[in-house]
Amino acid sequence: MLWLLGLWLPVSCQLDVPSHTNPFDPKWNSTLPFYQIAEYNGLLVVTNRLGLSTTTGFKIENSQKIEISADEQIHVLSKGFYHGVGTPTTSGILSRLSSAGVGVWRTASNLLNCPWGFTVSDQGNYYFIDSIDNTSGGRVFLAGLSASGTNFFLRFGLDNSSVPPPNSVSGPGTCTFDRDGTLLIVDGKDHQIKRFTTNGSWLGTYGTNGYDAGQFGVPMDVAADPAGSGFWVLENRNRRIQHVSSNGLTIEKFGDERPSFAEVLVDPLFFCFYSNQYAFVGDSGIKGVRFCALDGSNIGVWSAVTDPGFVMPVDIAVGPTGKVYFLYERSIKVFTKR
Repeated sequence: MLWLLGLWLPVSCQLDVPSHTNPFDPKWNSTLPFYQIAEYNGLLVVTNRLGLSTTTGFKIENSQKIEISADEQIHVLSKGFYHGVGTPTTSGILSRLSSAGVGVWRTASNLLNCPWGFTVSDQGNYYFIDSIDNTSGGRVFLAGLSASGTNFFLRFGLDNSSVPPPNSVSGPGTCTFDRDGTLLIVDGKDHQIKRFTTNGSWLGTYGTNGYDAGQFGVPMDVAADPAGSGFWVLENRNRRIQHVSSNGLTIEKFGDERPSFAEVLVDPLFFCFYSNQYAFVGDSGIKGVRFCALDGSNIGVWSAVTDPGFVMPVDIAVGPTGKVYFLYERSIKVFTKR
């Protein structure tokens, strides 16, 4: 109401003020390159696979990794938990969702044990790095699940029971496909990246424990180079991401803790590429995500330290259409570029 000539007159006005400080909200800061378009959390099971009893309205929980397949289907791995040695009290579960965020199927609760990571082949098959227990002497397996979710076609021991040291996998780590169709597996305990075929045959080992070029310090994530030149390794202890050729030589690196690097990674945990020029890096040291060029220069930094409205995801994936998926323990947020 407006007071005018002794009368209250109605006045229509609208303040364009955001209801929260979500840095991806286009109304909040138009200079940032992404904004949120969807959020998924209540996921309906349409079809159950591998003996799962009929369930409706389940929600993803204890989420660990997310992958987006070539047909924009969403795949979420929930981690298992142990209370001591032996059978996990909560097993890992893979959930498949449609591109609209509706649950299609999920694996039964007793098929995976305590998986560290997974990846999806071009044919739609799933490959898991699974473990029997979380002790240093635990068994490590490469498990293969069919695209339909109906059967495991592979369960091969990657530990020294099947693969002689030093080529066996001690863990923990995740995996991804290289451009040639082989599997790159992170071995965080041995500070190495190991290459295997999809049937579990060892092909090569990269790196040793250290800081120099070609060495790794607690590697935690790996991705094939988007331009087809080797692969990239995220190292937590060395606080960097290193580009390595197929013969193990360092091509470039960024995020290094040395003073000569302007952009410093504090506690990097995971990363993924956006096209062949940029990368998202999850950095718990800033409680946030960096969007950066592949020379390490920051384009955008979204951090709970500077913006209380931002919450750091547990993983990030980019789909074939350019959509960006932030995975949280109980939800998925979807973003698109301006």
